[in-house]
Amino acid sequence: MKKNSISFIFFIMVSWFLTNCQDIQQQPVNSSMSPSATLSLPISTETQSITYATLSPTLEIPPTLIPTLSPDDAHSFLLNLLETNGECKLPCWWGWIVPGTSKWVDVNNFLQTFAERIEILDKKNDLILYGTYFTVPERISLDKKLIVSIYVRDGIVEEIFLGQPYPLNRLLSDYGQPTDVRIYVGDSIFEEFSTEGHFSILLFWEDKGILMVKDGRIEKTEPLSICMKNLDENSSAFWLWDPSMKRTIEEVGGDLLFGPSHNQREFHSLEESININIETFHQTYIKTENKNVCFEISDSLNYLK
Repeated sequence: MKKNSISFIFFIMVSWFLTNCQDIQQQPVNSSMSPSATLSLPISTETQSITYATLSPTLEIPPTLIPTLSPDDAHSFLLNLLETNGECKLPCWWGWIVPGTSKWVDVNNFLQTFAERIEILDKKNDLILYGTYFTVPERISLDKKLIVSIYVRDGIVEEIFLGQPYPLNRLLSDYGQPTDVRIYVGDSIFEEFSTEGHFSILLFWEDKGILMVKDGRIEKTEPLSICMKNLDENSSAFWLWDPSMKRTIEEVGGDLLFGPSHNQREFHSLEESININIETFHQTYIKTENKNVCFEISDSLNYLK
């Protein structure tokens, strides 16, 4: 069965427009509701230099009374948040916003100071989905738009879905060994005249409330291998939620990642895809000097064998 070779991150972006917002379900949040996936960062061919600040504890007092910023200041402030995450650890977002804790009234007041606009995308009972819109450089989003989806229940932020740069080794260093890691290998690499293909990788931290998907290239070499050096570090989309909710990777990714309409994109465990376990993956790629380490695609997924 032939699979589209389009970037999976970009595929998530398009899915939002194809499916629109489905009804919001009761707890836990059902990601099949299709969050505003245009916030996901598509693969970019540009090289950029990003400084990642040392992560700090969550701020205790949210900045709810900041005056609206000028367009230039708002743009600079947004780019700084995308690069540093406000110097706090996920699932804390942009300095102090924490799923399960932060009040929407405070978050709204903060975002209004530099967002292009904020609107309700869907609502059912006590759960509301807000879309927050920003203008960003083309190197971050092809259409220069960033949409952050924020789920709010009973006035409290429950889940956030967005994209922003985050290098793999920093992820593994900041958050430790993931609970689960899965890989999707696109079929295009197995086509006769193809010169390269692509893969997507899911990293899931159940105890921290983080799910991230990143995109990368597969070079047409022998043996066919997955190389983390070929990840686009600016192509990252992630879900953040209150880890006390104890959600599975399937519950978080929902139909957007695992639904029947996307069954042509099948994710496999590390053991099934590149014959290593999660501990080996973590110990290898937490070290910057191991970025060039590659693992051969398993025979079970290599259609050329």
